[in-house]
Amino acid sequence: MRLSAAWIRQAESDLQAGKKLDIPDRPSTFCQALSKYQQAVEKSVKGLASVLHEGGVLSAGLSKKHAVASLFSAILKIPRSEDNRDYMEKLERVFAGSRQQYLKELDDLAPIYPAPGKLHAKNHEYPFQDASGDWHSPCDDNAFTSGEMKRFRVIANQISNLGKIVKALELIYP
Repeated sequence: MRLSAAWIRQAESDLQAGKKLDIPDRPSTFCQALSKYQQAVEKSVKGLASVLHEGGVLSAGLSKKHAVASLFSAILKIPRSEDNRDYMEKLERVFAGSRQQYLKELDDLAPIYPAPGKLHAKNHEYPFQDASGDWHSPCDDNAFTSGEMKRFRVIANQISNLGKIVKALELIYP
């Protein structure tokens, strides 16, 4: 199995786990579903980046960072060729309009420790602080809204379409 296929396989598993954890009438589970959605998106984009990097059309390799919005921006800047034009146009459609912003918002929910003296940012895994410095748990009923869940559910499901594109690109870039 190629690395790109392994990334996509794990992304699909994470997406399915997220769907099972996504219980609309139980807000305390939202953080768990968001965690899996964020992981599914991250691994899908890394799978896409992997096949393009191995094919020599994406110079940036994979990063250990969770955030992938900047990686996806680099992917969208890849020059079009006769071989990849259709797939690159499909990628542009997958991330048209507000979806790139949703991807950035989901990236921002991956937990990171703040710089010294800074507040802990809202995330789906670790306790975080609001502007006044009060602590909150990601599983608090009001930590994530139904609207946020809807946006992140949409982007996670859109990303699941990348598996088909990655499989096609694996044929172009063996």
